[in-house]
Amino acid sequence: MSLYPLRLAARELRGGVRGFRIFLACLVLGVGAIAGIGSLGAAVRAAIRADARVLFGGDVEVRLVHREADPDERRFLAESGTVGEVALLRAMAVSLDRARHTLIELRAVDGAYPLYGNVALTPPGRLDAALAMRDGVWGAAVEPAAAARLGLVPGDRFRIGEATFALRAVVAHAPDAALSGLAFGPRVIVAQAALGATGLIQPGALVTYAYRLRLPAGSDAAAWVRTARERFPDAGWQVRTAGEASPLLQRFIDRIALFLGLVAVTTLLVGGIGIGSAVATYIAGKTATIATLKSLGAATRTVFAAYAVQLAALSAAGIAAGLALGALVPLAAAPLVAQLLPIPLRLGLYPLPLAVAAASGALVVALFALPPLAAIGRVEPGSLFRAGTGLAAPRRAVPWPALAGAAGAGVALAALVALTTPDRMIALYYVAGAAAAFAVFRGAAALIVAAARRAVRPRRVALRLALGNLCRPGAPTSRVVLALGIGLTVLAAVALVEASLDRE
Repeated sequence: MSLYPLRLAARELRGGVRGFRIFLACLVLGVGAIAGIGSLGAAVRAAIRADARVLFGGDVEVRLVHREADPDERRFLAESGTVGEVALLRAMAVSLDRARHTLIELRAVDGAYPLYGNVALTPPGRLDAALAMRDGVWGAAVEPAAAARLGLVPGDRFRIGEATFALRAVVAHAPDAALSGLAFGPRVIVAQAALGATGLIQPGALVTYAYRLRLPAGSDAAAWVRTARERFPDAGWQVRTAGEASPLLQRFIDRIALFLGLVAVTTLLVGGIGIGSAVATYIAGKTATIATLKSLGAATRTVFAAYAVQLAALSAAGIAAGLALGALVPLAAAPLVAQLLPIPLRLGLYPLPLAVAAASGALVVALFALPPLAAIGRVEPGSLFRAGTGLAAPRRAVPWPALAGAAGAGVALAALVALTTPDRMIALYYVAGAAAAFAVFRGAAALIVAAARRAVRPRRVALRLALGNLCRPGAPTSRVVLALGIGLTVLAAVALVEASLDRE
């Protein structure tokens, strides 16, 4: 390949990026959104994997419903490592004057709880001290929602079943709360020894006894699970390891990441409309330059290559800026996520979401920039003679190689979205919906242009000019309608999906 296109591209770039500010802004925001959401999701998943034992509350857990472990089972558990016992049930908490009550998730814990991590209390203190009996009354630590519903402050008393408890502390967070599954009410923590005083342990009561183990260093949790199942095949217990503990949390995070990821892809697609518009405007402004080059003997392929190189250089700069912006999103979001998860984010560079963002940016540029860039082939040396005469160049169809390249980029982008989205079916629906939305708004723009061309010209000059500008050659009607339609569709879809997630 001749170096002449490179020299032409370098010459054009010396003039700055005045005509490509919208192009760069759309590309940086779109790529940054995909890279940022992907990096944040990767950081959260890495944190869950690294701190699974803290979230789970142990290395392994044995659960029994309706009954406690028998002596043989307790002996086996005690010989395996450090055991922590938690009884889980639902109950009603009532203020002493019986004016307020709330459904709660009651958990009665022993002195070993939690085996990993710490329970943060307000006011600060030790959990065992907060739950201990003082002046004949057991203590309790409650989540903020329970205190608010009962109208309690530390020191006040309330009842659970037949027992009276004193609210000693409010739980800021418990390390295993995120993996506790569906909660029908705020959690209240009491001492295991106080559970009998409530009178709630009756035949048929729905009580789950969870025995969590902290295995000796170097132990294989999966091997221990196999041994436990072989030794007690009829125990009827549910045995899980820390690695199997987070399906609900992982599903929730994947769903949020899916939602935000598709919003980011849509942001990039909407930005792609701006990219195409910026390229079309830029090429239209370079008509005289392109015609001059052709009149001096430059081949269309050479001129096309020069502007394609220029576009590629600007695209690389925009993608790099977007990746840098996206890589900083986990750092900026860490304080917010810390309020939602009891573990810190694993900050770092995650190559896969950055690579997906870069590829998405490159494909969107190819999809939206190739057709307007192909207009270089429609510029003829004779354009110099038409300049200033008001005569427009004859309209010609977009060359098929440009259409084929854009179509290939669109197919590749759809495949990339489907392959990198956790739910393939939703991704395929999204791709079909996006294609349908583009087709609908393209069709709407064509109808507007056709209606403007056939409409009766109004008498008022301003209205006549406005109507004529809708259907004149080179009018941006199609791009404007597409941008507005897709943009409003995205806003409506985000609001509806967010409301659906909140309701669920």
